[in-house]
Amino acid sequence: MVNEMIHENNRLREKLNPENKRYYENLLLYIRTAGLFYNEDDVESTLVQILLEIISAQKNGVSTLDCFGKISKEKADKLIRGFGKASKKSIFKLVLFIFAISSVFLLVNVVAVPNANLNLFVVLMCLLVSC
Repeated sequence: MVNEMIHENNRLREKLNPENKRYYENLLLYIRTAGLFYNEDDVESTLVQILLEIISAQKNGVSTLDCFGKISKEKADKLIRGFGKASKKSIFKLVLFIFAISSVFLLVNVVAVPNANLNLFVVLMCLLVSC
């Protein structure tokens, strides 16, 4: 379901004029980044809904700024607070992914640098930071 909404979002974005596309993509980036620990279905369905409203306004000759006004961080945060929380499984996957990436960098460093040692303390710190 989420992947379908993302695909739809990408397809619909092609209909935006450059000004509206820049406006929407800034909003999209902020909401997706700030919404990492929220329900993906809520995040993506809200983004598609906003996009459809922008496209509708654009067809009627109304600019995004005239229709929505300047989207401030506060407005975007208010939208994000309305999302449901992500499941513990989703959060665990994200933490595991971050830990895996940081571990790969540590291992590459150990392999690439002669006489480098794998420091278990650093690995544990990476795990703690990724939580």
